[in-house]
Amino acid sequence: MTAEKVNHSPTDQIRQQAGVIGEDIQELGRMAREVVTEKYQAGREKAVALEKTVEDQIKRHPMRAVLIAAGAGLLIGVLLARR
Repeated sequence: MTAEKVNHSPTDQIRQQAGVIGEDIQELGRMAREVVTEKYQAGREKAVALEKTVEDQIKRHPMRAVLIAAGAGLLIGVLLARR
C-alpha cells in the first residue's frame, strides 16, 4: 500500500475535482493576462508608430495639416450646431 491517502468518498472526489478545476481556472487567468498584455503592447506600439507618422506628415506639409484641422473643426461645429 502506498503512503498516499486513498479518497473513496464522493465528497473527497468532489473536493479533488474542484481543486483541479480551480487550478485550471487560475491557469486560464494567467494565460488571458498574458494575451491581454501582449495585445496591449502591440496596440501601444502601433499607436506610437501612427503618432510618429502623423507628426512627420505635419512637418512635411504644415499648410495641409492646418487646412485639414480647420475643416474638421468646421465640420464638428456645424454638426454640433444642428442639435
